Amino acid sequence: MKTIIISDIKSNSGSIIPYGLELAKHLQSEVKILHIVDPRIQQGVYSAYSDSQSIAPGDKLSYENIIEREKSQARIELDRILSREASRLNFPLKITIEAEEYEVEEKMKMEADGNKSLLIMINQHPDNYMFVNKTEIVQAVDGIDALSLILPPGMEFREFKKVLFLSDFTSTHFILYDRVLALLNFFKSTIDIIESEEDKNDTDTEIRRTEWTMKMNRKYPDLVFTNSLITGSSFFDEVISYIDRKLPDLVVMIKRKQNIFNSVFHKRPLLKLISHIEIPVLYSA
Repeated sequence: MKTIIISDIKSNSGSIIPYGLELAKHLQSEVKILHIVDPRIQQGVYSAYSDSQSIAPGDKLSYENIIEREKSQARIELDRILSREASRLNFPLKITIEAEEYEVEEKMKMEADGNKSLLIMINQHPDNYMFVNKTEIVQAVDGIDALSLILPPGMEFREFKKVLFLSDFTSTHFILYDRVLALLNFFKSTIDIIESEEDKNDTDTEIRRTEWTMKMNRKYPDLVFTNSLITGSSFFDEVISYIDRKLPDLVVMIKRKQNIFNSVFHKRPLLKLISHIEIPVLYSA
């Protein structure tokens, strides 16, 4: 597995980089920290100091100067963070830094292309640099064929022992589920599969869920599967209340075109979820 951490050094909230490195250590994954300089938000500015022998203080920086300055400053800041975190990790992680000029969504798609085992980590709080709001974050992860881990800022890493699984079994297409379980298998997780009354009363859906669980138990014997039935007039509110009570280490959501979570969470279930909880969300589009 390869791990990409989307740089959040422009954010005013806590960074996810320490969490991402700790997770990569547990997965024994190589890491790339990706700082994307989006050309759509760069504008001409005046230099308060000399960036090079060719740029005097007070001169207006060219577009190329601005991009190069942004990339250089990002690499310096990320090197500083990695120097601090390396001694804390005490583990020989392979880490690379890439600071390049791209549109954010385009670069994420490029990284995910052909890499089915990729995990991309993103700060849940927009930094007003790469992402202006949470809607942009959701749009970005919706457009890539990879696992996306959306993290609350500044959170300390905890192994994924207690996992809440928000997805139904109205479809027989389970390849996305298998990708998630391959990651959770590192932690020997207990996976609580949430069911609605609608799912529970649908015989075909229940049969598919039971057959899938048995198959996954054989494939991943270290994983434990349980089921919880959510009832009440507002399914979303009950799910949020359940998460608040159980405090899982991770919530998993798998995108489906038609399912109970899309209908009860309205058009953007992931957006609604990350707007209400401060728990890591693993999303597979």
